[in-house]
Amino acid sequence: MPDKRDIVFDKYSKYYIYAGGIVLHDDDNIYVIQEDRRNIDQIIDPGGKYLHEDINIKGLMLREFYEETYYSVKITYWNLEEWIENSMIDLVYTCFDKNKKPMYVCAVIHVDLIKNFDYNKVREVFRNTRNEAIEHNKCNNKPYNSKDFLKLPKSKILLNKSLDYRLRNVIQQSNILNRKT
Repeated sequence: MPDKRDIVFDKYSKYYIYAGGIVLHDDDNIYVIQEDRRNIDQIIDPGGKYLHEDINIKGLMLREFYEETYYSVKITYWNLEEWIENSMIDLVYTCFDKNKKPMYVCAVIHVDLIKNFDYNKVREVFRNTRNEAIEHNKCNNKPYNSKDFLKLPKSKILLNKSLDYRLRNVIQQSNILNRKT
């Protein structure tokens, strides 16, 4: 298994990144996850740390996104690769180490890039799949962290006291609040 500091985001990056996520948005809203963290609701971006089976950081970003959204949004690896290569999405580097180098990268994606994105359908799939997972895994005492797929207005997002630190940084360091398409 490679050392996590050897995982480079892409061939153009000068940073060693070993965690990543994805935030979706449209002109007026940000789409995020409501998560239960130690019995406290938090609003997060779907993301997490590198695991040995991840092929690279882009693969990690998608795996975490799929896990935390219960596969309710269709984004392929090849979509993500194309959007990055063609500068169609923003990449935000955050969560800095003691040397002030970022350890986390977040892909900020406008939902217009996602074929047939429909928030209500996505939320319904999220809830149904989550309920099915809970129903079929009753013996699991571990809580199901992802509780809901939310649409939050951009105009009020930074006022939300439930925003997790990492998501707040992604929002503040990106132009997501000003970006339309």
